[in-house]
Amino acid sequence: VDCKLGPWSAFSKCTKECDGGVQTRTRLQLQKPRYGGQSCDALQESRACNTGSCDRDCKLGDWTQFTQCSKVCNTGYRERRRQMLMPVRANGECP
Repeated sequence: VDCKLGPWSAFSKCTKECDGGVQTRTRLQLQKPRYGGQSCDALQESRACNTGSCDRDCKLGDWTQFTQCSKVCNTGYRERRRQMLMPVRANGECP
């Protein structure tokens, strides 16, 4: 009697978000080989995932309009801002 295996499961979630993780999937052994039958192939399989660098630059939104001047006369200032949409990660950069 030959070994009989079930279908592969879906791959698991990657173990890391970046810099190389691992995903695995498994399958069940439905019938053990007996009386010299064909042996089973692997019950677990792994593959690399998220192999890219963890470095990520930030992402900034558009500039707001300038505010009104802080003073009517002499030296005042006007201000504008940008919202951070995605923060920097690892060795990424942000202007």
